[in-house]
Amino acid sequence: MKYVKTLTTDDVYGYPNAWSLSPPRPGCKPPARCQLYLRIQGDDKNGYHLIMRPEGFFEADTWYATYEEATEGAKEIFAVSPDTWTNIPEVGQQH
Repeated sequence: MKYVKTLTTDDVYGYPNAWSLSPPRPGCKPPARCQLYLRIQGDDKNGYHLIMRPEGFFEADTWYATYEEATEGAKEIFAVSPDTWTNIPEVGQQH
């Protein structure tokens, strides 16, 4: 199982339990500029989840077949460079 993480900043629209990165319609509440915690976890057998958690909002995820697709998705959506990801030790493997 592979686990990696990174941190970025983005505009988030909506409410803690219903958010979006895109403005829903003209005249809506202005976005919240906040830190966005990103993780990718998974394996080649089951695929990889890009997990997104804007500070103050609930966590959401998207699924990708490969790790490369997940990092490319993060790059397209959040402009996160592939070299910014940090490995997270698996549970039981931490020192």
